[in-house]
Amino acid sequence: MAGEVKKKMIDLKEKFVVDEKGSKLGVLMDTREFEKLLNYIEYMEDSLELKTALKNEKEKGLTLASYLKKLKRK
Repeated sequence: MAGEVKKKMIDLKEKFVVDEKGSKLGVLMDTREFEKLLNYIEYMEDSLELKTALKNEKEKGLTLASYLKKLKRK
């Protein structure tokens, strides 16, 4: 669908640090998993920014074709 952001799925293999009662206190993950998580967060932030920008431009009445022509002129 136009304007729809495809969600990128990630598979994390985290380990939890628990106390003697079994309550979770923290999370352990290797650096590759951490990098995957950071990349996913960045991807989602970028997707949200793009969605917002497209909505704002649409509200202003600027079409994609008009925007591309404007870019070529610069």
